[in-house]
Amino acid sequence: LPYAWAGTMWMPARTAMAPVDLRGTEAIRFHARGDGGTYQLMVFAQSRGRMPTAVPFVAGPEWREVVVPWTQLGLEPKDVTMLVFAGGPQPRAFCDIAAWDGEP
Repeated sequence: LPYAWAGTMWMPARTAMAPVDLRGTEAIRFHARGDGGTYQLMVFAQSRGRMPTAVPFVAGPEWREVVVPWTQLGLEPKDVTMLVFAGGPQPRAFCDIAAWDGEP
């Protein structure tokens, strides 16, 4: 499947899929740790319809901060509806929540 993925999503609004203006921020920042594989951050915005903008990131064995500037995503964050942190389209294990130690 060309768009197969599994992961977790976050919707910044109080109502599902409602747009939020995030122009007061410069980037998306998060911490990742994993098996050394390449994953992707997908950003959905109302102005882009159902097609997200995606950028890859590597989740290595140690926690590290990942910073993705809005300019790298090629969109103005005026109407963000959802962020998705995903693996795919290659089949693989994604997350073992039981192994999460609460860090960072």
